[in-house]
Amino acid sequence: MKSYVILNSQSEKFMTYDFKPVDLNEAEIYDDIKYAKKQIGNAGDDFCKVIDIEDAEIEIEKIKGAKKELNDLGGINYSALKYGQKFKVLHKGWEGKTFTHQPEKGISRQNRVTLYEFENYEGVVTSISMQIARGLKVELI
Repeated sequence: MKSYVILNSQSEKFMTYDFKPVDLNEAEIYDDIKYAKKQIGNAGDDFCKVIDIEDAEIEIEKIKGAKKELNDLGGINYSALKYGQKFKVLHKGWEGKTFTHQPEKGISRQNRVTLYEFENYEGVVTSISMQIARGLKVELI
């Protein structure tokens, strides 16, 4: 029978039943993956995921590697942008795309961020999750 834990990728810690970050030996252990996923949904934590307890160290190393890669990109965090600033995203797959930071137009969709190519909400529109937006590194242009 497999055992699962909840890992918070932001803190690189495992979660207790009441979602406090702790080391692996203090974490809540689940035998039902669906129940563990439901607990994440109830807590509303975008940075948590359920992993097999046997893969815990591998997952921590993956997170550390991703954070190092992100830090090596340079730039600033998306959340530091001010309205009206033009920027490009520094991550692979975003090459050649520039955007203007603008407030959400009309009714915003929960947990989504809309990126607009031009001012006044014109041009190519890209919708991404809030979690992805928080992790973006950008460069002002």
